[in-house]
Amino acid sequence: MVRANFPAAMLVENQCNIGYAAAANQGARLASGRYLLLLNPDTVVEDDAIERLAAFMDAHPEIGICAPQNRNGEDHELFGEQGAVQNNYFHFPSFQGLAGLGTVARRHLGLSVVAPPEPPPFVERDGSILADWLRGCTLFVRSGLYRRLGGMDEGFFLYLEDTDLCRRVRQAGLHCAVVTDATIVHYGGASYREESVPRIKTMLAPHFLRSKYHYVRQERGRIGECSVRLTDLILGLSGLLRRKESATSRMRIAESLRPGSRSTVRHRMALARSIAHS
Repeated sequence: MVRANFPAAMLVENQCNIGYAAAANQGARLASGRYLLLLNPDTVVEDDAIERLAAFMDAHPEIGICAPQNRNGEDHELFGEQGAVQNNYFHFPSFQGLAGLGTVARRHLGLSVVAPPEPPPFVERDGSILADWLRGCTLFVRSGLYRRLGGMDEGFFLYLEDTDLCRRVRQAGLHCAVVTDATIVHYGGASYREESVPRIKTMLAPHFLRSKYHYVRQERGRIGECSVRLTDLILGLSGLLRRKESATSRMRIAESLRPGSRSTVRHRMALARSIAHS
């Protein structure tokens, strides 16, 4: 389809899915120009959005990477109604949040945990919103900067590769911004649109966990990664125990309501006595 409809395009065909970060780096190595556009296949670029992004970057050398405003391409259980603005800019995740330390302290150690302070509000200026990191469905980055940073970290297969790239952009002394007058339509979740939300979470959870551990290792080292893995293990085991206890309770209730069971007979006898004495 690409060859037929876009004969001038350079097509790279991989024999398997190598992951978003590795594929982005493949394209970046073949690209030329001052800027690189990383664009998901489930997007539609509106009007002159790319030109607006380029003009913004030309006028703001302090910005290393930017993104357009995203809008939903259709109604979606995860992303909202068609035409609604998708939130594609965020604060960096905290170590406490990634590790689930607050949950462990409250649920398993009985400790009262002071909620972390609210992050500062996002700064809006010159038709843009400055943020810590931008969602990777559409990213517009200075090509020289991308190459100096080594591109996306290919240790990420899916999830957090965009967070990590923006983290390194910030460490290089530059900023990340959403350009509000440039818009793309993002359909989101195109590869699993027909699946239910629980099924989607089951399919994607392993990818997210692997990326989370890799992200923490890059930011906090092996000790940080091990602490996050440990808290995940504690939370996972406690969840299994709670589900087992809940299943056992349901079985006991069902047994007590089964006709002919001792508890049912006792219940009926007690009910008869109460009626006789009334």
